[in-house]
Amino acid sequence: MDELKLEAEIRELRSALDQVDRTVDAGVPRETIKALGDTVDGLRTKVWAYLTTHQAGDLNRYMGEVRVRRAAEACEDVLAELYADALPPGTPGLELLRATLLELKKACDQADAESPGYA
Repeated sequence: MDELKLEAEIRELRSALDQVDRTVDAGVPRETIKALGDTVDGLRTKVWAYLTTHQAGDLNRYMGEVRVRRAAEACEDVLAELYADALPPGTPGLELLRATLLELKKACDQADAESPGYA
C-alpha cells in the first residue's frame, strides 16, 4: 500500500472513530463497544510495535508476546471471578473457554516435549 493511500485511510478511520466517540452513549450494546475497543486496542498495539521495531520478525514476535500476555490476563480475570462466585458456572462461552484451554495445554505440552528450552 502506498503512503498516500495509507494516509487517506488513516484520516477516514480517525473520522469514523470520532463519529463513534460522539455516539457511544446512544444505547449501543456493551458487547459492540467491547468488540470495537478490542479492535482499536489491537490496532494501537500494532502501530506502537511497528514504530518501535525495525524488522518484521521483531514485530511478529512482539505481537505474539502481546497476545499471550493478554490471553493470560483474561484467563486470570475469569479465574478470579470464578473463585469469587462472581461468574456463574453456566455462563455462555465458559465451556468454549475450557475446551480452548485444554487444547492450548496440549499444544504447550507438545511444544515443551519437542523443545526442552521452551517455556
